[in-house]
Amino acid sequence: MRIAIGTIMLLVPLLSPAAERSDTAQSSGMPAGMHIHQLVLLHRGAAGKPENFSYGWEFEQGHRPYIDSLVTSGAIVCEGPIEDAEILCGIFVFRANSLQETEAFAASDPAVQAGRLTYEIHPWAVTHGMMP
Repeated sequence: MRIAIGTIMLLVPLLSPAAERSDTAQSSGMPAGMHIHQLVLLHRGAAGKPENFSYGWEFEQGHRPYIDSLVTSGAIVCEGPIEDAEILCGIFVFRANSLQETEAFAASDPAVQAGRLTYEIHPWAVTHGMMP
């Protein structure tokens, strides 16, 4: 699988240790010892209505490899589908420097681009050491 240069450029800042990131919970007024991660909630999109939605070949050929590449790069620290998905389909936890960076990752997901999934992003303060 080939990764576009633009994607690689987005991933470069993620290679630094979390302690060196400027987007810590302390900078947002949260208690010491917490770091901001980006919680992404995936919802079923217009093209992913129950009668059309399946984890079939085309979904897995685009969405799964893209997510696997983000996990391998360290951009996503935790992810997975919701087992009883009706509207909420999955969760990602990003280690990203900003909401904008997370937005770029989420919007680039082939399932989002195809309208099968939509997303919402929430900055999430996590106690240091709780996430990989």
